[in-house]
Amino acid sequence: MGDKTGAFADHLASTTNAGSIHRRHNSWGRTRRPKDLWDGNAIASKQAATTVTVIGVGNLNDDLDDATAGHNGYSTENQQYLHLHLTGDDDAAYTVHLYGYNYAFGAWGKLYIPVKGTTADNTWKAANFNTIDDSAGGPKHVIVDIAGVDRIALVAAGGHIAKITARMACSTF
Repeated sequence: MGDKTGAFADHLASTTNAGSIHRRHNSWGRTRRPKDLWDGNAIASKQAATTVTVIGVGNLNDDLDDATAGHNGYSTENQQYLHLHLTGDDDAAYTVHLYGYNYAFGAWGKLYIPVKGTTADNTWKAANFNTIDDSAGGPKHVIVDIAGVDRIALVAAGGHIAKITARMACSTF
């Protein structure tokens, strides 16, 4: 869970400074409470962005043995949150549907997520996203609670596969 020596040393140093207990967080990963975002410095190198393949719904493979990119979806390693970045190649809004696959079921299904703020507590909505937000324009970054589904696939509505660029990442918190 990280180097506790540094944190302990920081705490000891802060208790000798007139009761000041503020210290800068220097760890990554899981935390018990929110961390302040203080580092706005330039980054010497960063990970190159990778794209994932958006497919048509008829191309999803229940057997997960297809050699074509995207037809088997992408493994989530049972993470809780999907970070999704979508762009279109022009000013039109193209719809992307999320499909989930559980190994226990052995089949793909359209992913539904709970809708908060509705009159019914049990309202669920299909996880569909447009490539651009009509009010703001430009790329869209959304975070979706996928609750540990085994695999995720992105399916384009209306055959606009070539016009959509998508990136995905997963996290536990």
